[in-house]
Amino acid sequence: MFRNPKANVAGFCLANAVLVWTLYQRIDSPTAFFFIAGGLVTFSFFLKRAIDQFTGA
Repeated sequence: MFRNPKANVAGFCLANAVLVWTLYQRIDSPTAFFFIAGGLVTFSFFLKRAIDQFTGA
């Protein structure tokens, strides 16, 4: 990713927003959408933390 932490966070949020919006177009049930979107955002947050620790950021 980027060296700048702020750019990193912005890119991370943008990626999540695109992912969630794409899901929203595909899933008609709001409940299922919120569960899946919440799970994806949580997963990507932990994935980002793991990558940051691995790269020594």
